[in-house]
Amino acid sequence: MQFKHPELLYALFLLLIPIFIHLFQLRRFQKVAFTNVAFLKKVTLQTRKSSQLKKWLTLFIRLLALTFIILAFAQPFSASKTALNTDKETVLYIDNSFSMQAKGNEGPLLHRALQQLYIQKTETDKISWFTNDYAKKNVSNQDFKNDILSVSYSQNQLSPNDILLKANQLFSNKKNTQKRLIIISDFQAKGLFPIPDSNSEDIIIDAVQLKANQLSNINIDTAYIQKKNVSNTELSIGVTAQGEVPETLPISLFNNNILIAKTAIDFSENKEVNVTFNIDETSGFNGKLELNEPNLLFDNTLFFNLNP
Repeated sequence: MQFKHPELLYALFLLLIPIFIHLFQLRRFQKVAFTNVAFLKKVTLQTRKSSQLKKWLTLFIRLLALTFIILAFAQPFSASKTALNTDKETVLYIDNSFSMQAKGNEGPLLHRALQQLYIQKTETDKISWFTNDYAKKNVSNQDFKNDILSVSYSQNQLSPNDILLKANQLFSNKKNTQKRLIIISDFQAKGLFPIPDSNSEDIIIDAVQLKANQLSNINIDTAYIQKKNVSNTELSIGVTAQGEVPETLPISLFNNNILIAKTAIDFSENKEVNVTFNIDETSGFNGKLELNEPNLLFDNTLFFNLNP
């Protein structure tokens, strides 16, 4: 038998207190001299013995009840011998895509997840883990802690199928091994998570979904030349908003990091807005469009150039 909270079993030592109290109690029977009552001696002896027996039974029942209460809080369970002797392998996937920049209760989702992993104790001596960029196999807990806080954002994002395929490459080919795949993500990828194939039937998948406080984003969809003549180029920009966004948001136009123009986008009536900039440069234009969107910092910059 095993216990989910074995530290509570130390409370069993407290059962010694009522035993000591019972053994060393201060109340004693006092003998009182009296007239000839020999015919009552047998009755008195029997009463004293029955009283002691009742006290011991009461003490035993109380100790038994307290023991069952402590064991109940310790939550006992039984596991088969095969389960106890089975080797365990853990593969961890950390989604470091740009959507993990969204802010949760304690800051950006990715940063908070990395901090939790850093302080979390692992059940195995070796762990394999991967992100959207790279993978590491069978590293020690110390090496894992040294590398985990250096994970940065990536423009790549693995699909659910790719996550399973990558995890299968990191798992060993050992049989009778408990394989656990832990997925930490905000699950922005479209589509249902696939069912593991026959080669992955022993894999236990634990999905940890991180949720942002405010699900909103503003991004630059496209930029194209609307009109063009000898002296002027009309640049049209398409901007899309999702969720609860401010009614107005500034967008800036740069040429070689020099601010050329700035205007406000109005989302009060529509979440898909087109804005226009007039470019007078005829000798070439290395342009950059930039949004000042506070929630998610990706899709906020678009680079383009106009040839002379």
